[in-house]
Amino acid sequence: MLEQMRKQSQSAIILLLFGFIIFVFVFSFGAGSEGFRSGGCGQGNLAAVVDGEEISITDFQYYYDQQLRTALSQRQPGKKFRKEDKLQLRKQVLDSMIDRALLIQAAKKIGLHVTDDERNESIRKAFKGKDEEFDFKRYKVYVTRYLNTSPPVFEEAWRQQMLAERMANIIQDTARVTADELLQAYIARETKINLEFVKVAAGMYIKDSTPTEKEIAEFADNSGKRLEDFYKTQEARYHKPKKAQVAHVFFELRKDYDTDQINDKKEQAELTFDDLKKGGKFEIQAKEYSEDEDTSEKGGQLAMLNKEALGARWGTAFAEAAFKLEEGKFSDVVKSEKGYHVIKCLKIIKAEDHPLDEVKLDIAKEMLTTDRAEAKAKAEAERLFAGIKAGKKFSDMIKTPEVDPKNPIRHFGPRVGSTGLIARMGGFVPQIGMDEDLAQAAFTLTNDSPLPDKVFKTASPFGPSAFVVFKLIERVDPDMEAFKEDQDVLRNRVLAGQRGRQLAAWLKHKRAIANIEVNQALLADLTPPGLRGKR
Repeated sequence: MLEQMRKQSQSAIILLLFGFIIFVFVFSFGAGSEGFRSGGCGQGNLAAVVDGEEISITDFQYYYDQQLRTALSQRQPGKKFRKEDKLQLRKQVLDSMIDRALLIQAAKKIGLHVTDDERNESIRKAFKGKDEEFDFKRYKVYVTRYLNTSPPVFEEAWRQQMLAERMANIIQDTARVTADELLQAYIARETKINLEFVKVAAGMYIKDSTPTEKEIAEFADNSGKRLEDFYKTQEARYHKPKKAQVAHVFFELRKDYDTDQINDKKEQAELTFDDLKKGGKFEIQAKEYSEDEDTSEKGGQLAMLNKEALGARWGTAFAEAAFKLEEGKFSDVVKSEKGYHVIKCLKIIKAEDHPLDEVKLDIAKEMLTTDRAEAKAKAEAERLFAGIKAGKKFSDMIKTPEVDPKNPIRHFGPRVGSTGLIARMGGFVPQIGMDEDLAQAAFTLTNDSPLPDKVFKTASPFGPSAFVVFKLIERVDPDMEAFKEDQDVLRNRVLAGQRGRQLAAWLKHKRAIANIEVNQALLADLTPPGLRGKR
């Protein structure tokens, strides 16, 4: 089990590699339990059963917590991570674990296996430092502290991951690219268009679309289902969990500690607690004694988090203790999954809960205002579209935009824009946005037929929609002579896409014929039954 590599290892692991490993190891396929027990996943300790192979809730929760931590750290500033997002993440993690189980089962049926030497060599390559040597110390710290598991468990999971990947490669190797597929891919890549467009955003008309109180009340009375649906999709807006900012003095417990070392850490934590009771400064204790390198210089201060996010980072016991504290108070010694802590509550933001009846009129006002603004935007877009069809120019139909004196860069009203020459990028059209139907229509336009047959409505995640009117200015068709020279490079790109679709199709088929039982409570509740703990 990597003993020889551990003795030879001296260099640092490239930190950038960590993100790659966690993505491949955790997210690509997940990890399932190797145990085979009877019962079905109706039992509280199972996440799923795949043709008799069980995936435990402990394993599922471990990988879900890893992915939740990553998602919370990578989300855009100010963007809420809603309950629906968390439940969707649960489904993605569980689906990946089921897919991995199907691949491993298929691999074993055809006699695939991964030897110890193959596994060790793979890990050695993945964890090489700049001097091309394996650094076991860094490897162990990464596995035990970041992944919160032990090297033997990690190494066996790595073997299973390699087995799944070998099976996936066998499936993908059957992918082929036909001559027609290659030609169509070339045409799609090399066809370029330039669009002149006007985007009429409903937000431009919000200020002039405010309804009266009577209109709001009537709308609320007649739009119960719409109001309820809107309310359900805005959970983070109307149901805000309690948040707390805490600091801690941390004494780490490592996997290889014996009883004396564990007791020593506990005694250190108790000494800190005693010093604090005698009036010691929490910030000084954290700076001098805390083993959390990320926070010790800041007096042990952690970010403002809700209970679930704090639990994902430091464990359930830590979060439970932290959220029992009042502002300015500190805890007794708390033992978590990672070690011993003394916790101080710095600030609390109380939970907010606004029932539908309380916010119904506010929602009605917002929806009615948006409806009216969108109607005005659509009417303006239809006017422009009719003018373009009649042979007018955009510039002749649009007045010079009004300039905001407080922000000269910001203009009120639609403006004429141009995409420049662009190639097909799925459903995305630069400067216009993401809309599959619009992109499809745009790339079917020709120099002889430069207008689409309608105005397009594009959704916005940040507010009211916009309506887009466009026409083709220029179309550049592919150079078919160059196609002959570009075939090999293009074939590899197309083949990569085909391989992915081949694997997806295989997994879909296997799912359809496999006996898969899923613990639906995991996908409906953020506090599922069963165990939460280390693997």
